[in-house]
Amino acid sequence: MSRVADPRTRISLLRAAEEIFAKKGLEAAKVEDIAKVAGVSKGAFYLHFETKEEAFLHVVEAFLARCSTLLAQPCGDDLPTRLEDLMELGLEHDIQLFEFFWQNRAILSILNTCNGPYAYLMGSFRKDLQENVKRGVEFFVERGAYRKDLEPNLVATLLMGAYSELATAMLSSEKKPPLRDWLLAARRIFSLGLASDRSPWERQDVSHVSLPDIPDALPSEPAERPRRAARAGRARTAR
Repeated sequence: MSRVADPRTRISLLRAAEEIFAKKGLEAAKVEDIAKVAGVSKGAFYLHFETKEEAFLHVVEAFLARCSTLLAQPCGDDLPTRLEDLMELGLEHDIQLFEFFWQNRAILSILNTCNGPYAYLMGSFRKDLQENVKRGVEFFVERGAYRKDLEPNLVATLLMGAYSELATAMLSSEKKPPLRDWLLAARRIFSLGLASDRSPWERQDVSHVSLPDIPDALPSEPAERPRRAARAGRARTAR
């Protein structure tokens, strides 16, 4: 009798795949390693996935689907009307998103290894993020919180760059950084230029923020890659 796939084993394999891909990247990851971490046989892995690439796609696409829900900008008639309350709502949205990124930093690191045929995954993530940030800018313009002369696409691009650097700094941190302080400081800097009324942000008490130094190779970059590059360099020197 042929074996039947077990949903619980599949979940265990996906969690193990997430851990291995985050440590080694797709190229260096091995099915044996994933199966070992999951506590199952290599045959059990192939009962649930045809290849490690299939498991990789499941891990990343599930993460992106969860991101889409969190990226949705606040909307509706029951939103606050006071400027200060609106800005606080935007800050809480940022904090919720970065808390999710911190809790899922292993998968976020995996996205940084998506090259070649998988580059579209990171491209899709950035495109969705850019579109949601732009909608957020448009929302705050419509509500009168941001100046009406702003070009939403340009503002979204600038915000994306800043928040991308914050995410990179977060990934390089060994312990959880003060995300609220980081995001409040970032919000204040941008709002002093974007807000229709700067006074609430001029009065805002913001803690001093110090970002960690970002190493040449982030934790998301598998250690095997620099070693391979070094070996290749020694081989060229020998020739």
